Amino acid sequence: MGNIALNPITPTWKVNDNIDFEVTFENSRDCNFLNLVIHRIFELNDLAIGQFILPLKENGNNKYQVALNISNVGVYYISKVVAEKYPKNETNSEIYDMHHPLLFDSFEENEFFSPYFLITDDNANYTTKAIKDYVYKTYQDRHLSLKLGDNEGQNQFTYEVVVLCKDVYLSSDTNFKSCTVKPYIPSTNDDMLKRINNYLETKKWKKFDEKEVRKDILYSPNPQVIFEFPKVFASNKDEVVNLVVNEIEMILGAYSLTRNAIGEILAIAVKNADTNEQYLTFSEMDYVGNIACGDVFGENPFLNNCITDTSKENNFLQLCISLFNQASIEDNIEFAFTKYWSVLETMAESKNYNEKQLHKYNLDGVKLNPLTSKQRPGKKDYVRELIREYKNKDNNHIENILISTTPLTNNKMELLLSVWYYHRNCAVHAGGCIRGVLKGCKDNCNLITKEYIINQKGLDVQQNILLDTIRQTIRQILIIESTKNAENKNLISQYINQNISVVRQRKYIIN
Repeated sequence: MGNIALNPITPTWKVNDNIDFEVTFENSRDCNFLNLVIHRIFELNDLAIGQFILPLKENGNNKYQVALNISNVGVYYISKVVAEKYPKNETNSEIYDMHHPLLFDSFEENEFFSPYFLITDDNANYTTKAIKDYVYKTYQDRHLSLKLGDNEGQNQFTYEVVVLCKDVYLSSDTNFKSCTVKPYIPSTNDDMLKRINNYLETKKWKKFDEKEVRKDILYSPNPQVIFEFPKVFASNKDEVVNLVVNEIEMILGAYSLTRNAIGEILAIAVKNADTNEQYLTFSEMDYVGNIACGDVFGENPFLNNCITDTSKENNFLQLCISLFNQASIEDNIEFAFTKYWSVLETMAESKNYNEKQLHKYNLDGVKLNPLTSKQRPGKKDYVRELIREYKNKDNNHIENILISTTPLTNNKMELLLSVWYYHRNCAVHAGGCIRGVLKGCKDNCNLITKEYIINQKGLDVQQNILLDTIRQTIRQILIIESTKNAENKNLISQYINQNISVVRQRKYIIN
C-alpha cells in the first residue's frame, strides 16, 4: 500500500489555531479524506483525545494538506491514519456522503510518519527537537516514578515483580502509579482440547479434530496481560506478594467495570534487586472443602438430585445459591460477611413475616425491649426470624452451628447474630472492620480475638470461625429449603451435618 507522512507546517501552534499538515502519499488511490486519531501526552499516560475525519486538499506535486484545531494546551501526536474516499452527495456536489466510504487505506504504525507537535497559549515557539526532548524525558520519568510500598522503613529491600494475569484484553500499555500493564500472548483452547482427547482415547472414542477453528466473531483466544512493578519496597518476599496482590485486585476491579473483564492472577515472579534472589509463585486453586467421602458426607445422589430438581423449578432458590457461591469464593473477610448476610437478608425478605411477630425474643429466648410506635423491625429482626424458623426444622443442626464458636460468644446465639451483623455494617459503612467505631459494635468486637479480624487473605478466610458459622448456617438453610418437598426423604435422611461447604480459595505460595 505504501507510506504516508504528515508534517505540521510548524511544530508549535496556538490554542484553536488551524493546524496545517503537509501530507505526502506514496499511493493515494484517489482518497479525499484522512481519518486520524490524535493522542495527547500526560504525565503518567498518553490518551486519545478524539478521532478526526478531515478533508484532504490537493496541493500539487503529489502533496496534500489537512487542517484541524485543538483547544487544550499540550503535546500531541497522530497515532492512527486511515485514508478514505467518500462519494459526493447525489443532489449537492459540495457535500460528501460520509456514511459509506468507497475505499480506504489503513496505515500501520511503521507506515506513517508524523512528529510531535505542541499546542500553547503563549507566544513561545519551541523547535521540533525541544518538543521531542520533552517527550523522551516525560517517558523516562514515568518509569522512574512507578513504585509500591514504603521505602522509609527499616530493613526494607527493593524488589522487581512481574505478574501474569488472564481474562483481561488490552491493546496497549497502561501505566498505573505502581506498575505498567502490558498486553501479552493470549492462550488458546488447544491444550484443553488435547486433554479432552487424551481422556476420551481411554474410552475408545475417536479424537475430535484439533484443526477446527471457531468462526464466531466474538471468539478470541484467552487474553493475558503482564503487570510489571519496577520498584516494590518491602521487608521480605511474602510482604511483596501481599502488596502486589492487593494492588492488582484494585486494578482488576477497575477493569471489571470498564472492560467487563474479570481478570485473574496466574503467576507472580519476584526478584530482590539488592541480592538478585528470585522467587516464583503460581496461583493455585486449592480445594479446602470436605474431603470425607461417601453418601453421608454430601455425595448422597438422592440428596443432590433433589436439590437440582428443586432449583430447576425455583428461580429464587437459584438466586440464593448463586449468591451463596459468590460469597464462598470471596477472600476478604469483611466482604464475605457482607455477601453472606445479603443471602440471609434476601431469603428473610421473601418470607413476608408479620412485623408484629418480629423483635419479641432473641435467639436465646430472652425478651427484647419493645419497639416504639415510630420504630419498625430492622434487617436484623428479619434475619433473626429466618434463623429461628429453620432452627426449629432441622433437628438442632443449625443450633449446633450457632453455638460452635465457644468461647468466643459464650454459647449465646443472639450475640453471634450481632457479630455477623456488625461485621456486615463495618464493611458497608466503613469498608472493613474498625474496632469500636460503629455504635454497638465495641463490646461485640472485644469478644473477638484480633486474629479473627485482621487476617483477610489466604486460608484465614476458611479458618475464621465466626465467618464459618454464617456460611454453614446459610448452607443448612438452603439444604432444608431445597429438600422440603423431597419424595424420598427416607433416602436422604442419612445425610448428617458436616462441614462440607466447597469453597474455592486461591492462595499464593512462594517457591
